[in-house]
Amino acid sequence: MSYSIAVYSRATRAAYKEAVPVEDVYEFLEKEANLVPFTPEQIRVIQDHLEERKYYPYKKVKLLGSNVMAEQFIHAQEGLEVRANLTAKALYFSCANGEASFEASMTASEFETSLKRSPLRGHFAVFDTENLKSWRK
Repeated sequence: MSYSIAVYSRATRAAYKEAVPVEDVYEFLEKEANLVPFTPEQIRVIQDHLEERKYYPYKKVKLLGSNVMAEQFIHAQEGLEVRANLTAKALYFSCANGEASFEASMTASEFETSLKRSPLRGHFAVFDTENLKSWRK
């Protein structure tokens, strides 16, 4: 069983909420033009946080079914492997192992922290494609 979860800029989530009429969230996220790019500062914060969580740069990849290039990071510990694909507009976590889904979900959730001193606070929105099938609050 595979698992996936995505992190977007808060501006992408705001654009979804302002869409008139409100589209199906999957349709909205599939249209590249709807996704608001990360700022250079947000990219740096993402890369720093991934490194802190032991996700290491692996290679550049083209996302399946698109021309979008991503920097792929891999987290491999205790027999679990999670891949994080960072594009200019999103960070996609995926894993093939059900046990690794906890790591993917936990790391993605950290991007929506409310801790005042965290550099992640206020920048990101998480969309859980597997469990909630919606934006996390």
